[in-house]
Amino acid sequence: MWETSKENEDCARGEDDWRSVLKAAIKQLGGETIAIIENRDWRSDIKPPNSNLKVKDPRPDICVGVRAKALEKALAPTKGNEASNLLSKLQDNAELISYPYPNPIGLKFPFLVAETKSGATGGNLFQAQNQAAVGGSGALRMFTSLSQYHARVNKQANQCAQLLSIPVFSLTTEGPIIELWVHFHEADGTRFNMTRLHVWCMTIKSDCLGALIHISAILKWGSGELKDTIVNVLSPQ
Repeated sequence: MWETSKENEDCARGEDDWRSVLKAAIKQLGGETIAIIENRDWRSDIKPPNSNLKVKDPRPDICVGVRAKALEKALAPTKGNEASNLLSKLQDNAELISYPYPNPIGLKFPFLVAETKSGATGGNLFQAQNQAAVGGSGALRMFTSLSQYHARVNKQANQCAQLLSIPVFSLTTEGPIIELWVHFHEADGTRFNMTRLHVWCMTIKSDCLGALIHISAILKWGSGELKDTIVNVLSPQ
């Protein structure tokens, strides 16, 4: 990642090259439980609600979520044959939104999105941050849907605070500069916010290592604790 980033900067390469650097790192650090999708439109109905801004539909450069097959395998002991199409059925019936795309393509519950820009081709961090804000809030809406589903199934008046506290992460870049953001529900559970956690320069070796450590930790959380939480909600009590 460090050496490729230096080459990209020296050659003033564009967004596709920087996206490839980030995707390669995520792919190497992630495991079989993780799914990665690039440049694909999300459903228009998961955009931030009640916005006065003209916000484009989410289309993250990189979207990382739990692989559908991994969830099906984890649900099989309790759901049996129903595990293979459970989430698609729930989404078709408007009971639970688990994937952001118009059609199911193997990725459920995105927890990390990335927006890559290059100053060499006119992109900047401000653009990346705005796009990440839309993608991050869209991903949070899926966890809101999970919390609402949990409340309905368990006949609870209030949504589960643990599920509403699930964060979503985003990476925004302009050339070698990479930022890590966390997206979260406000205390009232109805509004979303985002806070920058770190900023690094990928052409600095120590910074590159720091970024990789944090990305690895997010992927480990998503493929472990987060996946288990989702399975617990979908499994019978």
